[in-house]
Amino acid sequence: MRTPTPTAATLEPALGTDLKCRYAKEGAGQLGCFDRVIIHGTLVDVAHPGALLISMNQAGFRARDLARFAQPITRQVRDHIIGLARRHKVDIEMVTRKNFRQEDRIAAILQERGTRAGLVHVFAVKESATVFDTRHARADGYAQVITRRGSCLHYYLYWMHEQLGLIHVRVPTWLPLRLQVYFNGHNWLARQLDQAGIGYQLVDNALVGCEDWKRAQELADGLEARTLHAQLDELARLCCPAAAQFPNGYHWCLTQVEYAQDLVFKDPARLDRLFEELARQAMLVIKVEDVARFLGKRVPQSHETPLNSHFGRRHAGLRLKHSLGPASVKLYNKPGGILRLEMTTYDVSFFRHYRQVVHQDGTKENALATMKKSIYSLRDLVELMQAGLNRYSQWLARVVEHSAGRAEVAKLGRPEHDQRGRSFRGFNPFLQEDTQALETVLRGEYALGGLTARRLHGVFKDWTRGRIGRLLKRLRLHGLLRKIAHSHTYYLTPLAHARVAHGAVFHQPLQSRQHGQRG
Repeated sequence: MRTPTPTAATLEPALGTDLKCRYAKEGAGQLGCFDRVIIHGTLVDVAHPGALLISMNQAGFRARDLARFAQPITRQVRDHIIGLARRHKVDIEMVTRKNFRQEDRIAAILQERGTRAGLVHVFAVKESATVFDTRHARADGYAQVITRRGSCLHYYLYWMHEQLGLIHVRVPTWLPLRLQVYFNGHNWLARQLDQAGIGYQLVDNALVGCEDWKRAQELADGLEARTLHAQLDELARLCCPAAAQFPNGYHWCLTQVEYAQDLVFKDPARLDRLFEELARQAMLVIKVEDVARFLGKRVPQSHETPLNSHFGRRHAGLRLKHSLGPASVKLYNKPGGILRLEMTTYDVSFFRHYRQVVHQDGTKENALATMKKSIYSLRDLVELMQAGLNRYSQWLARVVEHSAGRAEVAKLGRPEHDQRGRSFRGFNPFLQEDTQALETVLRGEYALGGLTARRLHGVFKDWTRGRIGRLLKRLRLHGLLRKIAHSHTYYLTPLAHARVAHGAVFHQPLQSRQHGQRG
């Protein structure tokens, strides 16, 4: 009996099964949570040149007076941050090197100061930004306000926030004073677990252990946009009080969002073998249509849509990434036995969902539309990302795991002992005698009537009864046969189909090479 050799693209027909279900017995816990989140705040009163002109006119300035209007604001920003650093007794470090990693410097500082709340460190970096400038259009001095790409000094204020954990706020020193706030959802969740009195172990940006995974998931799902909005406004008042002169305040938008689903394995070594299987086959098999389906999109037929796939090592382990436009799906092998599925986007409007649409004539309707970039889209965004990761997980769960087959064959080759301590050797799939025996017991004619010593004697006519009896004993001790009570009939166990089939698979390439040499 020849069993077809599975290819790397072979998928098990286990529709609806995801990785969490398939490896539930091997998992220690699971968690879905936001990871990296970057939010930008835009001052409504100076969001564009027209709004800036209105604010300047109300203060008694004209377009050509932009420098006189903006320079006092720049001095206020600098003086406030210098005073803030002095009050918290931290240094302002000027960064001039391009390859400088602020995260490494902050990690070293946290090891010394601990995780108490407060200002951790301040970096000063001259970076490019969209800034306001004046353009003199006529010789009579007429000027207009424009936006252009320029550069100005930015301050990175790293805080240990009581609710959000370790965050940073980037404050520019020139209009339009567009703030950037970064926080990590796992650090935020750690603060929630502390308040709930639930023990956990946080390594880098992942939970490797938790006393109550179910409660942790409930807390992770409780991130509210209104609460986040209030915390962002408080950070703006704390880090950039110069913006208080603009009454309409900041409008907060999602710039980059990552959502991760972690499956924590009891045995990290087992995860390493599994990740190798999943990553290799996904890298070879996944097409642009698959990634689009994971992301809830359709690939347009009118033009080619590029799919960028990358497999490499990151500072926290191995990573497989499939990018489609501004969104991507990732597969991580993180230290601590964590298999992470992640979906990221740097443009929230890439996703579409049903929401209330307000037309220009004032009418409203529920229709399929692009997602708004406001932070109040968080709840809708997490639902779409969870659904996409579930589709990705179901695809990965159907991948044939060849390493498991090799493990079964290795287990099949080890000797077993009976109750009296007698040793019975294992089965070698590359030995013709053992292969013939394994293929014989897989014959379909024994599926209904069962297998008996008499029937085996009809196949192996030159074997003695003692030899056939020892074969049946070996098959039983290795878990391949089960005996019907009060009879001499045996049936294959479910384990036998998996083990013997893999043994046949490993034997086939050798047979093919032998036939090829003879020809």
